[in-house]
Amino acid sequence: MSDWVRAKIENAPKLDFGDVFNDSVALFKKSWLHGLIMQLVIIAITIPVVMIFYFPIIALAWSESIDGRYNEEAVEAYLSEMPLGMIFFYFLAILAIALVSLAIKTAFFRMLKKLDENEEVKTGDLFYFFKKEYVGKMILILLVTLGLSILFGMFCGLPLIYAIVPMSFFNIFFAFNPEWSVGDMITNSFVLGNKKWLISFGLIVISSILASVIGFLMCGVGVLVTSAFTYHPVYVIYKKVIGFDN
Repeated sequence: MSDWVRAKIENAPKLDFGDVFNDSVALFKKSWLHGLIMQLVIIAITIPVVMIFYFPIIALAWSESIDGRYNEEAVEAYLSEMPLGMIFFYFLAILAIALVSLAIKTAFFRMLKKLDENEEVKTGDLFYFFKKEYVGKMILILLVTLGLSILFGMFCGLPLIYAIVPMSFFNIFFAFNPEWSVGDMITNSFVLGNKKWLISFGLIVISSILASVIGFLMCGVGVLVTSAFTYHPVYVIYKKVIGFDN
C-alpha cells in the first residue's frame, strides 16, 4: 500500500536547512493562533482529570497536617493503600488524556496543510480524529512510542536520540494516511527518518530551543504560543519529500 511512499523517500531531493526553516516560519505566521488554541484545548481537557487525581491527596495532606506542616506519612499511607480499582481508573484516565492529545496533535497537521494552501480552517478541525475507527490505531501508536522510548532509553539514551527523529513522523503519517496499518505508518516513519535524519534532527532541536527561549521571553505564558512551532519543520519535510499528490 505504501510502496509509492518509499519510492519517493528514496528518490527525494536534498533538502536545504534554510529553506525548510524559512518555510516553517512563514507557515507559523499563519498558524500561531490555531497552535495556541490547540494547546489550550489540550490543557482544558487535561486539568480536570489531573485535579481528580490530586484533589484527594491535597485534601488529605491538609486535613492530616500537623501544626500546619505537611504530613508525608499520611499521604504515603493513602497511596500505598489505594484500591486496585482506583489505580486502574487513574491508568484509564491517563490513557484517555494521551489519546485525546494524540488525536488533536495529529489533526493539527491537517490544519497546517489547509493553512499552507490558504484554505479555511475551523477550530472543529482539531477534533477530526475523534472517531471510533481511529481509536485502535491511536492506542497502538501510543504503545509503540512508549515501548520504543523505554527500549532505546535503556541504552544510555543514545539510541533514543536517534529514534526521536523517526518517532516525530508517526503523527504526520497517521494524519495523512489514516487508512494505512500502524505497521506501515511506523515503517515509513523510520524510512523517512533514516533518509533525512541529520536535517530533521537539527530542525527539531533548533525549533524546540527557539520555541522555549522565545516563549520564556514572553513571560513564560508565550510557550503556549510558540510550542506548536516544533510541528512545522516536520510538516515541511513531509511535504517536500512525500507531498500530497497521491
